[in-house]
Amino acid sequence: MLLQIEDLPGFCSLSVLTDGETGRTAAAVVHESRAAMHAATGMAQSLREDFARQLGGSITDVAEFGLALAHLRVPETV
Repeated sequence: MLLQIEDLPGFCSLSVLTDGETGRTAAAVVHESRAAMHAATGMAQSLREDFARQLGGSITDVAEFGLALAHLRVPETV
């Protein structure tokens, strides 16, 4: 699924956080611009729904946020 997410318009990064006790998961996808995020909306919704269905889970919320600063001091991995 990561390869499909990377193909979304303006994709920059993906972070996934999981609570080991409850299994609840949150994912944050960063796009290069708000316009790119909106261009990816339909494709992203389809990916979310397919992923939840495959895992037998459900999507409880989807939200959009502005990102003020994105700078990680981690070497780029290929």
